[in-house]
Amino acid sequence: MKNSIKSIVVTLSIILVCGVLLAVLSDLLYVSDDERVNRAINKIYTSGEITMSQEIDVSSVDMSDLKENGVIEKCYLLSNDEYLILSKGKKGYANGSITCYVAITKDLIIKQVVQNSYVGQTLMGK
Repeated sequence: MKNSIKSIVVTLSIILVCGVLLAVLSDLLYVSDDERVNRAINKIYTSGEITMSQEIDVSSVDMSDLKENGVIEKCYLLSNDEYLILSKGKKGYANGSITCYVAITKDLIIKQVVQNSYVGQTLMGK
């Protein structure tokens, strides 16, 4: 009886310490959406002078014929009048998805594609 109570107390102590550490680290390591966009901009434009001017509403654009393959989640107008688009592909390897930032010039030419994240893409992890 005494050993089982001791095991329960030790287990609860470990759970409590891990919970507190997780809460503290999640606040310290949190990255906002604006910071993610700025990081993507810095990967594409290395000069550091380009910033996000405004977010463009893409919900009014009819993309119903493309929804099987992916979606455009957000679009940003940059300070150099180029566009940065956050897109998410669907039906990848093992039904995973890849989220990418696509930089498009004023002349509607794709400048660069930067991977943001991938979910369920086992080949991407390897």
